[in-house]
Amino acid sequence: MPPQSERSFLDPIVYLLPSGRLFIDTNVLMDTSPNRAGGLKRLFELGQETIQRNQNPIVVPTKVIGELRKHSKNEASTVDERRSAAIQKAGDSLNFLDSASKVGLIRQDLGDDTNPVVPHKVV
Repeated sequence: MPPQSERSFLDPIVYLLPSGRLFIDTNVLMDTSPNRAGGLKRLFELGQETIQRNQNPIVVPTKVIGELRKHSKNEASTVDERRSAAIQKAGDSLNFLDSASKVGLIRQDLGDDTNPVVPHKVV
């Protein structure tokens, strides 16, 4: 892989335009890496105006919401530190998504547990 200074990055705002669509999967919401802390929040901050202007919210499939709920219901005090952080992250993500949904930044109405929009395994 080339050094970071030689890599080119895609501008995520392109996917918020009328011709694009941006999907967020569970692993993005559950990421506890300090290197990427705050990245998703920053995406929403940078994209808020574009999302609202184009009425093209970021998609968080129903299956992802279900997975977050499942994780957040676990008891954090009975597991190791890493798992406890993931449980807390799931709850925080649900709160974040609820707030973002209220202002039209995301849609959570696509897919269900039997027919998800975003497959979790590529065969």
